[in-house]
Amino acid sequence: MKRKLLALLLASVMVLSLVACGQKETPDTPETPDDQEEVKDYSGYTIRIYSNSNSTERTTWLIQEAKDAGFTISIDDNSVISGDTAAIQAAQDKDEKLALIESQLSDACQIICDIYSRFLFESSVFEARPQEFLDADRLCQLMLEAQKKAYGDGLDQTCLHPYMWLCKGHYYSGSLSFYNFPYAFGGLFARGLYAKYQQEGEKFVPLYKEMLHATSVNDVEDTAKIAGIDLTDKAFWRQGLQSLADEIDLFCDLIK
Repeated sequence: MKRKLLALLLASVMVLSLVACGQKETPDTPETPDDQEEVKDYSGYTIRIYSNSNSTERTTWLIQEAKDAGFTISIDDNSVISGDTAAIQAAQDKDEKLALIESQLSDACQIICDIYSRFLFESSVFEARPQEFLDADRLCQLMLEAQKKAYGDGLDQTCLHPYMWLCKGHYYSGSLSFYNFPYAFGGLFARGLYAKYQQEGEKFVPLYKEMLHATSVNDVEDTAKIAGIDLTDKAFWRQGLQSLADEIDLFCDLIK
């Protein structure tokens, strides 16, 4: 009985072996065009990225992804601010106009006054560090001095924030010194652009579009020159600041 069972098992193994040997290996079938993932060519197309001076890492990632897809990149850091400024002028309802101005001025206070205080603080830290060890009390002192200089009498002295240096991670990254400068730069640059549009009218629009297209390939100085702007001209930046002063005056008139 055992011999018959063993013989049956050996016969079964032999049959399976013959079947396996008799099978031919089928070569991989090449993918047909229908099976392949379609690769789209976006060369010749321009994608405009609205960064609004924010989220540097995300913007950098998005730029690279768009370039990999073949797009021409245009970084529009200005349309958001310029659009808000135009919306204020177009608003007919008093409450709507007040709300828009208040929003603009709140943002401007952040990117002009607060960012300036951070610039002053970082500058004072770099200046003092080679001569002394900066403990917490000294850093708080430097921060208060920076805030007082940046805000002047526009900020209640009881609302100063001596520990602002502690809650901003930017200060602790060696590669991000003066990280916040682009906020102020972008905000005033956008206002200066809109002021030129008001001065020159529709003929400025083609220059503006050409400038946006150049943001991905030119440095900032050459990009600004396309729109007829000299970034070393202090009058251009003061023009942006004056637009904020005008909005403050308008806001005060509206709440009378």
